[in-house]
This record gives sequence, C-alpha cells and structure tokens, in this order.
Amino acid sequence: MRRVLLLIVCGGLLSCMAFAAPAQTVPDVFVTGFRMDAYPPLARQANVSGDVTAVLHLNGDGSVAAITDVNGPDLLKGEIDLLKSWQFLVPDRRPRQLAVILRYSLRGEPRREASTLIRASLPYLIEITTNPSTDNMNGRKARRTPDIPKANTCFRCG
Repeated sequence: MRRVLLLIVCGGLLSCMAFAAPAQTVPDVFVTGFRMDAYPPLARQANVSGDVTAVLHLNGDGSVAAITDVNGPDLLKGEIDLLKSWQFLVPDRRPRQLAVILRYSLRGEPRREASTLIRASLPYLIEITTNPSTDNMNGRKARRTPDIPKANTCFRCG
C-alpha cells in the first residue's frame, strides 16, 4: 500500500515538474533567406503600432505555400505578404505550420526622417521599431505610444 502511494506521489510530482519547467523553444525549421522592409510609411504617419500575427504553411522544400490567420492593425497586416518570399530549411522535409509575429513599435522622439531598427528571434518573432513621424500633425504635439514589451518566449504551432 505504501509503495503504491509513494509511486502515485512521485508520479504526481514529476508531472507537476514537467508543467512548471520552462519550455525550451528549439526551432524545427530554420530561415535560410529573407527580406524585411522598413516600417510602413502610412502606419508611421498615423502613429499605428502593434503585433501582426499569422500562420505560415511551409512546403517540405522550405517554401511558403500559404499564409493564414492574419491578425493585427489594418495598416500593418499587408506587410505579412513579404514573408511569402522567405526560404526555410525543413530538416525532415515534411510540410508544417509556423506561427510568426511581426511586432511594430514606435519609440523615441518624433522626426520627419525615419530611423528603423529590425531585430529578430527567427523564425518566430521579428521586431520592427522606428521613431514617430512629425508629418500630418497640424501643429499638434506628437503623443508617444507606450512601449510594447519585448517577447520573452515565442510560440509555434504544428
């Protein structure tokens, strides 16, 4: 009886530890070729920022077959089409799905000229940051958008 109870308790502790341990995100696909544009000018002028999320459907050869489940601000959603030209290495050559985030944020002092920084945790997260625009403000003082926190973890689906 004690032995059975001990096994149940140990099994419960091990299963709790499995849920409590941070998941290591190891990509099962790798980016081999990509192009990323600067912050979309209309979105910058309108002070639009936010995340664009989508699911990439990859072929076994690493090409993008389709992009679905696109969500985010309307002035930024069109940028996801750029990912159709990306190339991936799929080690097992099996088609799969990959969830990605394009994170657009405006930081810094407003200026007429854009200064863009692009950072990535490929293949899951691409961060595009630029300064707010002074265009189309009609003499008003620019309001700073709050900083979007940097993602600590990325997600994928498969």
